[in-house]
Amino acid sequence: MHEPCYVPQSSTSRFQPHAAATRTMLKLESLEVNGFKTFVDPVTSRFARGITAIVGPNGCGKSNLAEAITWVLGEQSAKSLRGTSMEEVIFNGSGQRKPLGMAEVSLTFLTDGSVENAEDGRITIGRRIFRGGEGQYRLNDRVARLKDIRDILMDTGLGIRAYSVIEQGRIGMILSGKPQERRKLIEEAAGITRYKNRKRLASLKLEDATADLLRLDDIISEVERRLRSLKRQANAARRHRERRDAYRELLDAVLLARWVKLQGELEELGSALGQEADREAELLAEIARGNAALAESRQAIDARTEEAVRSHERQAALLATIEGRRELIKGARATRAEIAERLEAGARDAENRRRELSKAEEALAVLAGRRQMFLSEREEALAKVHEDRRRIDEADTEIEDARRRHRDLLEEQAASRVGIDDLRSSLVAERIASEKAVDRRDRAEKTLERSQEALRSIDGDVRDVGAKVETLDVALATETKAAQRAAAALDASRNRRQTAQAELETRREELVEAQKRAAVLRELGQRDEELRAGIRGALLELGISEPRFLGDEVNVPAGWEDSLDLFLGPLRNAILAPCDEDAVAIASALAGFDHQVTLLRPADSTKPLPELTALGELDDPEIVGDVWTALGLPEDLRASLQPGCLVENPEAAERLAADNPGIAFLCRDRLWIEAGRVTVRGESAAPGALGRQRELDALVGRIDELEERCAALSRDIDAAADSVRDAGLEGRRIEQAAAELREQLAVAKARLQDITERRAVQARESAAAETERDELIRGIAETESRQARIQADIGARETVHRSLERAVQEAAAAVERARGEREEHVTAGAGRQGQLELIEERSATDRNETERLEGRIATLREADDEWLAEQERLRGRLVELEEASTRARRELDDALAERTSARDEATGAQEALAAERDRGRALDDRMRDLGGRRDELRDRIEDLRVRQAGLRQDAEHLEREYREEFRRELAGQEARETQDGEASDLETMTEELERRRSLLERMGPVNVLAADEYDEQEERHTFLAGQRADVASSVESLKRTIRDLDGTSSERFVATFSEVNENFGRTFTELFRGGDAEMRLMDEEDPLDCGIEITARPPGKRAQNIMLLSGGEKALAAIALLFALFQTKPSPFCILDEVDAPLDDANILRFVDMLERMSKETQFLVITHNKLTMQVASTLYGVTMEERGVSKIVGVDVDEMHPERQLATA
Repeated sequence: MHEPCYVPQSSTSRFQPHAAATRTMLKLESLEVNGFKTFVDPVTSRFARGITAIVGPNGCGKSNLAEAITWVLGEQSAKSLRGTSMEEVIFNGSGQRKPLGMAEVSLTFLTDGSVENAEDGRITIGRRIFRGGEGQYRLNDRVARLKDIRDILMDTGLGIRAYSVIEQGRIGMILSGKPQERRKLIEEAAGITRYKNRKRLASLKLEDATADLLRLDDIISEVERRLRSLKRQANAARRHRERRDAYRELLDAVLLARWVKLQGELEELGSALGQEADREAELLAEIARGNAALAESRQAIDARTEEAVRSHERQAALLATIEGRRELIKGARATRAEIAERLEAGARDAENRRRELSKAEEALAVLAGRRQMFLSEREEALAKVHEDRRRIDEADTEIEDARRRHRDLLEEQAASRVGIDDLRSSLVAERIASEKAVDRRDRAEKTLERSQEALRSIDGDVRDVGAKVETLDVALATETKAAQRAAAALDASRNRRQTAQAELETRREELVEAQKRAAVLRELGQRDEELRAGIRGALLELGISEPRFLGDEVNVPAGWEDSLDLFLGPLRNAILAPCDEDAVAIASALAGFDHQVTLLRPADSTKPLPELTALGELDDPEIVGDVWTALGLPEDLRASLQPGCLVENPEAAERLAADNPGIAFLCRDRLWIEAGRVTVRGESAAPGALGRQRELDALVGRIDELEERCAALSRDIDAAADSVRDAGLEGRRIEQAAAELREQLAVAKARLQDITERRAVQARESAAAETERDELIRGIAETESRQARIQADIGARETVHRSLERAVQEAAAAVERARGEREEHVTAGAGRQGQLELIEERSATDRNETERLEGRIATLREADDEWLAEQERLRGRLVELEEASTRARRELDDALAERTSARDEATGAQEALAAERDRGRALDDRMRDLGGRRDELRDRIEDLRVRQAGLRQDAEHLEREYREEFRRELAGQEARETQDGEASDLETMTEELERRRSLLERMGPVNVLAADEYDEQEERHTFLAGQRADVASSVESLKRTIRDLDGTSSERFVATFSEVNENFGRTFTELFRGGDAEMRLMDEEDPLDCGIEITARPPGKRAQNIMLLSGGEKALAAIALLFALFQTKPSPFCILDEVDAPLDDANILRFVDMLERMSKETQFLVITHNKLTMQVASTLYGVTMEERGVSKIVGVDVDEMHPERQLATA
């Protein structure tokens, strides 16, 4: 939390009275309006010194100019601009113009050097508003704030509530407003508005500074408590740091000893691996010799296989010929039957078309007869429609007569209303006579209201402060409970962090084991890659850059990896040679290779092999499928490989092997059964390539899963640590809030006692005011009885008026009856008009049906012609099919005769192939025995490599742990290991390491930053103490400033009030040709807040309240007060919107005479209809509305047209 920083107010920034006496000189130069209300086109009006008159008919937009000026000066009330929202000042479109999206008004003033923002002796104030509601103020074409505008205009007499803009109908409001509103005019003339704003801002700052002073006291108290707590925590942090350094020193030695021990074990394993590799090389040489003999046997098998394939191909060709001719004969028979059915169906369709054609021609004849009947009905309906129209015209004449009678009665009713209005005028005169008594009563009631309002305010304060005391009590209890909850949350967060840390250690150990195993499997798989790299190098000399290997082409089904590893053996690295490659050349290139290499060539798929045929004929529910099909190999490769099947259980495999010699049967549990031989892979044997890949894929997924879990646990630990920190901060915040609540509770109780004492005093004052009001009410009752008698006369006249209203209503009813009769005629005519339209619609429907039938007849005749052609074509097709069937029967008999000899030839070739394969199997058994011995040797090598990879993983894990803990590498630290570092020493050091770790854990969470935090809090306490002294000094300075502002404002207001009052009396006497008027302060002891009363005595009348004057007298008195203000403090300009409307010609002459004298100091913009006012204007602007809804301005400089006027004025 940031503490506020306060600097005492400098003595030079205090208010200086003489600084406000300087007047700012402003003269209005021009007004620019664009899109404001009816001024859609840009308008620029320039103003010279003196009087400018704005004239034009009603409703053309004159007042919009005055509103544009008040708007740009900062008017915020849409109601004052005669609207409901501020967006309504934007031109909203007319019949010929589209709405605009923006309105803009600018005022340009000529000024002297006293205005800070003047540029070249001018200052421009502008305002914009957009259709979306956005707006901006502009100062010299730069965006500014409303506050900037108000600061410039303050104390100049300009503003939306000043006396410089007198809007239409507002001249009387100057006098009829409340006393408090009247004093605002005097304040503006006195130039104390600026001081009142400064006082208001100073009061707000004083409240804030007082509140901050209390807040600083609470903060300092909290910091002092925090310092005491941190001192204890700092001591615990130092003990924790010492134990942690000792633990890390021992951990360094333990990790180094473990790493040296692992390096020794790795050297021993490397030596054992070298010996086993030499024995493997000797065994591979013997396997290479056996592979050469096996290759010769397979070449002989290939020759016998080709002979058998040729015999089978001839037999298959004869079978295809026989089947083809049988299908041809069968298809011809079906086609002849289909053609016969089509001929029969076509004959039926032709008969149906002939019947439909006959019916269509009959319907066409009926429609021709009905057309004449519709023509006669239409003529009769048309005559009735003409008669209905004549009756409607007669009804219109009767309605017009009834309306004329209604207008006559309305005129008589208006005359009656005039009489009633005269009586009401008399009643108003009587009420004016009683206003003297009412005025005294009102003043008494206002005094009582102020007293009661003060009493109610005090009662409200009592309730508010009492409620605040209760609220603070409840809040204090709530904060206490919150502190308990915060402590529980802190404990829960600590437990959650410890649980996550324990699980993270477990998962990291699992991750290390999985990474070790994956590294071992990848290292074992690297041997196959080395073998294949050697093969690629040997084949590259023959131009084969990218040989294909059988292991890369297979897709192993899940669960069969171990059994297929056993079955494939070295074939995983067999080379797939294309048919066009020379196999002997490839074999020669690989003859010097150290390992057995098998070359596979695709067989011709068009020559089926007996083994494949026999394999396809196996049908047993225990067979899962063909081995090579399950591996996804194409058929051309299967012929070069031993056939085999995947079987669910060993019993079924043994049974099938006995019945099918030459076919291998594999089970899921690493079992291979073939004829009389059974091969099994032990569970402890090293995994094959397919098994290794399966295990590696599983390990990769497990490693990813463990890494994600470790990362999530790390995030959980960080989040739990954040929760611990946040819970601690929340606890401290709650403690601070409780202290603040206790302080506020003490202040609220003291204030409650003070308010209770003030209420007793105010209650006594309210009782005295109520007694005075009751006496005045009794005097007013007599005046009200006289007004009741006049009201009774008005009631009698209104009775007569209501009878005339009933007559008017009856005349209106007669008009409505005539309208009803006309509507009946219109309704009847509509029915007959509908009948005419129905007849015409039916006639049109018959015409459409006639056209449809004629089209259908043409379609049927065209279909008959097409059928005759189709019938002839089908009969020719029957003859062609009979001839083709005869030829197919002859070819079928010839093929059946040749099939017997081809079958005998294929049987002989198959027997020779079987004998050669028996010899090949014997060689293959010997090679498998050698392969088994080689696999056992490789299993031992792989076991050694697994141990070696595991030790390397352990060493890497130690290096990574050392690097993370000490931020340096473990390699190169062996020199630090002592000569007597035996295993017993390592075990002892490990036990000591665990003991030191337990000591650290028993200390629990320790704030390791407590010492630094203690220093920070000490520095903060010193800073806050200085801040409190500054704030206390600022409070005293603000109080002195407010007192100075009150004194200066009071002095200036009283002086200005006296001057305005004197000028008001003089201008009133001049305008009224006698009489007198004056203003009085309602409370002279409080000139800064009291209201102002105005009394006036026109010539020949007694002194009375200003509200009792007539309408013209009120307007003239308001003008007198306005001119008095201008004499005291002239405004740069003044807008008068039809203020002369209530004046007669004599008063107009006195008004314009004084206006002309005042125009030497102030520019006047006068909106008027009066010719006498127009005559004194030096410039005339005419506002017109040639286009509906769009205002335009035409200007005339009268002084240029009549220079003699300017000379006379001079």
